[in-house]
Amino acid sequence: MGASWPLVGRVKELLACEQALGATGMGGVVLAGAPGVGKTRLAREALARAEVAGCTSWWVVASRAASSIPFGAVAHLVPPTLSSGADRFAVLQRTGEWLAASASDRRPVLGIDDAQWLDDSSAVLIQDLILTGLVSVVATVRSGEQAPDPVTALWKDGLADWVEVQALSRAETTELVEAGLGGPVDGLTAERLWQLSFGNALYLRELVRGGVDTGALVRTGRVWRWQGPIRAAGRLVELLQVRIGNLPMIVRQLVELVAFGEPLDVEALQRVGMEPAVVEVAEAAGLLCSVSTGHGIEVRLAHPLFGEALRARISPLRARAVCGTLAKTLPATGATETHDALRLAVWHLNAGTSCEPGLLVEAATAALAGFDYPLAERLARIAGAAGGGLAADQALAEALVGQGQAEQAEVIVAGLALDGASPAERAALTRTRTLNLHWGLGRPAEAEAVLSATEGAIADSACRDELACLRAKFLQYAGWCADAVDLASEVLARPDATEAAVSDSLVVLCQSLTGLGKYDQSITTGKRGAEFERRRHDRRRHDGSWSMAEDEVVSGWCMGCLWGGRLVESEALATSGYERSIAIRWPLSTAVWALWLGEASRARGQLTVALRWLREAAALVQSGDFCHPYRSFVGHAVFGCLARAAAQTGEAAEAQAALADADALARPSTAVMDSFFGPIHAWLAVARGEVTTGIELALKTADVERHRGNAGFEIIALHDVVRLGAPGRVAGRLAELAPMVEGRLAPLYTAHAAALAAADGTGLDVIATAFAELGYTLLAAEAATQAATAHRSAGHRTRMGASAACARALAARCDGARTPALATLAPAVELTRRENEIARLAATGLSSRVIAERLVVAVRTVDNILGAVYAKLGIGGRDELATALVQTTSRI
Repeated sequence: MGASWPLVGRVKELLACEQALGATGMGGVVLAGAPGVGKTRLAREALARAEVAGCTSWWVVASRAASSIPFGAVAHLVPPTLSSGADRFAVLQRTGEWLAASASDRRPVLGIDDAQWLDDSSAVLIQDLILTGLVSVVATVRSGEQAPDPVTALWKDGLADWVEVQALSRAETTELVEAGLGGPVDGLTAERLWQLSFGNALYLRELVRGGVDTGALVRTGRVWRWQGPIRAAGRLVELLQVRIGNLPMIVRQLVELVAFGEPLDVEALQRVGMEPAVVEVAEAAGLLCSVSTGHGIEVRLAHPLFGEALRARISPLRARAVCGTLAKTLPATGATETHDALRLAVWHLNAGTSCEPGLLVEAATAALAGFDYPLAERLARIAGAAGGGLAADQALAEALVGQGQAEQAEVIVAGLALDGASPAERAALTRTRTLNLHWGLGRPAEAEAVLSATEGAIADSACRDELACLRAKFLQYAGWCADAVDLASEVLARPDATEAAVSDSLVVLCQSLTGLGKYDQSITTGKRGAEFERRRHDRRRHDGSWSMAEDEVVSGWCMGCLWGGRLVESEALATSGYERSIAIRWPLSTAVWALWLGEASRARGQLTVALRWLREAAALVQSGDFCHPYRSFVGHAVFGCLARAAAQTGEAAEAQAALADADALARPSTAVMDSFFGPIHAWLAVARGEVTTGIELALKTADVERHRGNAGFEIIALHDVVRLGAPGRVAGRLAELAPMVEGRLAPLYTAHAAALAAADGTGLDVIATAFAELGYTLLAAEAATQAATAHRSAGHRTRMGASAACARALAARCDGARTPALATLAPAVELTRRENEIARLAATGLSSRVIAERLVVAVRTVDNILGAVYAKLGIGGRDELATALVQTTSRI
């Protein structure tokens, strides 16, 4: 972190300052806002700009300590020649003269920080200086605090403009943090910092400083992220404790209750003796806020960090007493929501009191739904010891799996006695165990054995369907998409299929269809699955349950759009999914959606943006917070995509490292990831300059997917061969695949190969235009470049110029892209200013004589310059000038 952070945002506020200070006559601006919002930083920036504009400035700092001393804040402005016994009138008069003389011919400006604490004499002096037109002022005041009358008069009497300084927005908060750290932060960290700071620049800076000092805020790869819970560091706690101040005991007790239990209903507070009047006192002090809901009035902390400050200074004994009070209060108000069960169980644990095992199991389930695996483990272990049964064991196993403790989870589940278990309980435990064996431990054969044994032991068709869906998922990730589609379709066809089975089947079907190239069908299934999950969620929204199903099915929908030529729709789905994952604070989901945003950016040719998204996804996968068994194939996909994007920008070293990380996570059970996003190894070879090797690797990838029957993956690999310049080797197979693969891109892939193989420049121009219209700018730029080459080989110089100009315009939008096709793009022809001028006049049809008369030069000079232009542009005469000039630049 640098010594000072840059000023972020505040464009409107700075403009208001510049306008106020630049107005005719003296005056100024008053910047008002909450403590820490950034008023002082803004005022100093305004003064710095005023200095550049020709002003001379002085800085005045008011304080509570000096507020009782006459002229205490402005002592440094009072002329040193004044005697200590000079009367107030003399001070006022001589100070103005001294400031004017010191400023010479520059305009004097005063910056006044915390003007609400000016002593009366200083306030009167500053008011007089403004009224007499001797100075302008940029003052800061704290909103809601009483200021001396002369200061209040500044805006009430129109002497200065009033500007309310608001907290930073989410985007501005992220920008400021990244500027301070000197690198990007992942979305989860940015969102949590914003929620804790509420855009308060001072709080934000201290949070970040504390995170860096304690090692909680670390750099993973090229991305900063917070490991573990975000806590207020010592300096920030001190700042907030000053804000909280010495509260009356009853108000302190109220704020403590809210700090440990928010949100709390007014009725619950009244039950423990906290009347509305006490709440009003805390609200007036800016510590609490009350919000009307459909069920009553909820009381929360006015700022999240107030709770941090209180919890940091409260003794363990007092914390236990507060939690005990809360544990007694909530049941008395008739709390029935699942999140209430979680809060209630935690209060009991922290208070050292016991509660029913059923409540503990329900709370553990809610903690799992919120991805708080350590808390879920704690609750499940206590529930098990209290007689929670198989439900407690199930919750404990899931909590361990979520923390990456796969071996411990297997020991627990494998050792359970299931003689008295119901089919549903047996199926649920089998699901947890097989997922853990398959992906957590990488033992798919054992997973299959457990799955088969359970299927043979239960007769319940609903439970068997749910296990069949699990097998379909395993088939999908092993790369056998057609088999997965068949099995999922069988389950969906059953009229008595359970909601869980339908949900899982739709996910498998949607995602597997993309592998088969059935993109349109995948999109239709994705929409159906998303609607099904939303209806299902509406029915179970209060039971604390959560599943990945909606994210998974929408992810499949997003895939179908991206690979089927619906880029805008894909981007919208990825953006929505990313925002949703940030809200639920789950690294796995956030990494997945960052991956899809990266892939959408890469498709647009925005490689620099793509790398940022993919590096964020990689940092999340590498973090200690990401221990879910899905880490193996999510990480494989993330690092593979990062490797390809880095390779396509020429970052061979980064690509090599990312590919090594991807290969380290590769397993037979997730073989689909080897070619899910195309021939990644091929692009790394290309980045090393081994294009021929790259072509062979891409062909090998296509062969693997052809064997598996995955036309959707195969066609991507084959088109990469076209992009690498070997269309003749794949044109025939692409023609065979085109009728099998749905979407808007497959016909273009086939036409691209045919046109390039035939050196058909006009056909390649059409292909480039079609790719560009769909938004696939990098593909369009490559096709346009190939068109220019074909036209040049055919001797069509004018067409070559137009294609090259188009290619350069498209390539300019492909930030960071470095592919073999683009490498052949010749630079634009550069004409001198005189050559450009004469050529453009000639292109309008003017004769050499008319041009010579206009420019007052000899006709021979015009003809000689035109000859040089024809040679540079590679054209035969005037008739080709208008088209050829599109590709030129002029040199001044």
